[in-house]
Amino acid sequence: NVWASWCSYCRGEHELLKNLSAIGRAPLVGLVYQDTAERARDYLLSAGNPYSALSVDVEGALSKALGQRGVPATYVIGRDLKVIAKVRGALSNDSIRDIILPAISKGTTAA
Repeated sequence: NVWASWCSYCRGEHELLKNLSAIGRAPLVGLVYQDTAERARDYLLSAGNPYSALSVDVEGALSKALGQRGVPATYVIGRDLKVIAKVRGALSNDSIRDIILPAISKGTTAA
């Protein structure tokens, strides 16, 4: 999940990310986009941290390599490290049900 503490849409999807993380079907990794580690930490301390790991992309280089132009965005990456699905923009219950969860099932199934 590519996000930033300053992003209102990211804040809006945060509860959904906590719910998704609680399901425990796959680790949720956060990429902090053009933000500082301190601001991200402070936000997660107050709102709760759904992420099993975080990386900070202060300059946005990794995000640009992913084709990101803004936040939020969520990617499901399979065991082969290929992108199985992505949702650009804030997650919704529908996008989690229709896109994210089926992609997680596909990506975690042994071939």
